[in-house]
Amino acid sequence: MKSFFIVILLIFSLTSFSQDWKDSLSSARKLYKEGKFVESFEKYKSTKKIAPKNVHLSEEMAQSAYKSNEFKQAEKLYSKSKTSKKSSLEKAKTYHNIGNAHLKQKNYKQAVEAYKKSLRNNPSDEQTRYNLAEALKKKKKEEEKKDKKKNEEKKKPQHNPTNSKPNEKSKEINKPQDKKNEENKPTEEKSKENHQSILNDKKTDRMLDDLVKKEMETKKKLGGQKSKGNPPRRAKTCKDW
Repeated sequence: MKSFFIVILLIFSLTSFSQDWKDSLSSARKLYKEGKFVESFEKYKSTKKIAPKNVHLSEEMAQSAYKSNEFKQAEKLYSKSKTSKKSSLEKAKTYHNIGNAHLKQKNYKQAVEAYKKSLRNNPSDEQTRYNLAEALKKKKKEEEKKDKKKNEEKKKPQHNPTNSKPNEKSKEINKPQDKKNEENKPTEEKSKENHQSILNDKKTDRMLDDLVKKEMETKKKLGGQKSKGNPPRRAKTCKDW
């Protein structure tokens, strides 16, 4: 009797679990149809976690991701879903979608390769052929832009690190010019400076002569006072000029 209840409980649990992921999948599909692609993609991701392993949701998730502008995620999911494709038409469709996801990411080289694989499986697909032409055009334009940039870089003057430091000659040229200016002064200017120096020296000599005269006059006065009987005032041995 106990075993019977355990079996019933397991059946009920499995049924409930199965119903949960199916309800979640229905909700994801409903959101997609309503144009709520971001919400739909999130619902698909949560459904994938609880769905059985044998249930393949990669393609539906990829479509939802693509509509949500999650192009990198879409490309990965489309690539994952291609392993389950058996017919050439199904493979062509998947490679076409992979090419579109790459094209949106500006991965033009990868887009071209994907479109080519799609056409190998379905050569009559006009839309894929048109997309391939667009991808080739964008790829060529990008390559031309890169080549132009490289040529512009080559034309720019190359920076030579050895020339960035001034050599000895440039140092000699750029050194302070005070001494050179002193050496190269005109003779007339030098004579003026010498004359000024002589005048300054003469002025100093006159000042000293005047001081000496005053000292002599002071001594004479003191000498006269001494002759009258007054004691002389003691003079300093040196003067504070």
